Amino acid sequence: MNQITITPRQAVLGVIMAIVGFMIFGSISCIKDGQVGVVSDFGSLRDTPLGGGMKYPGFWTTITTVSTFGREQHLEVAYSDPHSAPTADKLNLGFHVEVNWNVNGEFAVLLCANYGYDDTLWGDKVITSIIPEALKDVTVQRNLANNMVHRQDVATETLARLRQRVHERLTGKDPVLEGAITVIQVNIIAFDPPPEVRRAIIAKQEADENVMRAELELLEAAITAQRAVKVSEAARDSAIARANGNAQATLINARANLHAYLMLRQAGVNPTDWLYYNNWNGELPRVVAGNAGGLMIPAGEELTTLTEEDVQFMLNEMDSQIAELDANFEENQRRYFPSSEDTETDSPETSSDDGETGSDDGATPGN
Repeated sequence: MNQITITPRQAVLGVIMAIVGFMIFGSISCIKDGQVGVVSDFGSLRDTPLGGGMKYPGFWTTITTVSTFGREQHLEVAYSDPHSAPTADKLNLGFHVEVNWNVNGEFAVLLCANYGYDDTLWGDKVITSIIPEALKDVTVQRNLANNMVHRQDVATETLARLRQRVHERLTGKDPVLEGAITVIQVNIIAFDPPPEVRRAIIAKQEADENVMRAELELLEAAITAQRAVKVSEAARDSAIARANGNAQATLINARANLHAYLMLRQAGVNPTDWLYYNNWNGELPRVVAGNAGGLMIPAGEELTTLTEEDVQFMLNEMDSQIAELDANFEENQRRYFPSSEDTETDSPETSSDDGETGSDDGATPGN
C-alpha cells in the first residue's frame, strides 16, 4: 500500500493557499436589487455606497447592506397613555398608526455614520418617537367626534406634520441628511376613545339598527298590503269581466236563436214545427189544462204569431243591450281602475260641464 508523504514545505504552501482563498472568496459580497452596500475599511466608511451585483471590495473590508424598499412603522397608544392624542373637547384618543417610509440609498453611508449600521433600527430612532407629536398637532384642533368621523383627513394632515418633523430631526442631526428618509404615507388604522364614549357609540349603533329594523318591517308590511290590494283588484276586475262576458253571451245566444227563427220563417218553415220535430221524443201529450179548466189542444199556427218585423225589432233591441253592456263595462273600468290619462282628461270636462249647467240655470228665469 502506497503512502502519501507531505513534506513540511508542502504543508506550509497548503496553509498559505487556504488563507489566500479565504481572503479572496470570503470577501466577495452579493448586493441584491433594492439594496446598497456600505463599505467599511477597518472601521472607516467609504463615501460612496456600492450598487447591486457581485462585489469584491477587498478582504480587509466589511460590507453592510441597506434596503431601499418601503418600510413600515407601527405605533399603538392607549387612550390612558401619556402619549395619547388630545382633542379640542378635552378628551384623549388612543390610536393605532402605520407609517410607510423608505431610505434614499445615496444617504446610506451618512445614516450608518449617524444612526448605526443596523438599518432596522433607523425607523425607531428617527420616526416612531415623533409620530405622537405630529398626530397631536392635528387632533387638538378638532373635537373627538370630528377626529373619528374624518379619520382620513386627520391622516393626511398628520402626514404633512410628520414629514416636517422628520426633516427637522435629520437636519438637526446633520444638515447633509436632508432627504435621507422619505415618509410616504400615514394610515390611522383605528382610534381608541375613552370607555364612556365607546359605550355611547355602541348604544347609538344599536339604536340605529333598531330603527333600520323597524323601517324594514314597515316596508315589508306595506309591500304585503299593496300585494293584497293588487290581488283584490285583479279578482274584482276578473269578476266584472266574467259577469259582462256572461251577459253578452246570453244576449248573443238569444240573438242567434231569433236570427235562426227569422231565417226559418223566411225559408217558409214553421219554427214551432221545426222545433217540435227536432225535439219530440215520440210521445203525444195526454192532457193539457187550460185557463178555464177544460182541455186545450193548441194548434201549431197559434204558437207562431211572431212576424218578421217583430223578430227584427227584437234583434235590434238585443244589439242595443249588447252595446250598452260594453259601455257599462268600460265605465266600470274607468271608475274602479282609473289611469293617469283618464284623470287628466276628466278634470277639464267636469269644469266645462259645470259652466254649461250654470249658464243654463241662469238663463231659465229670464225665459
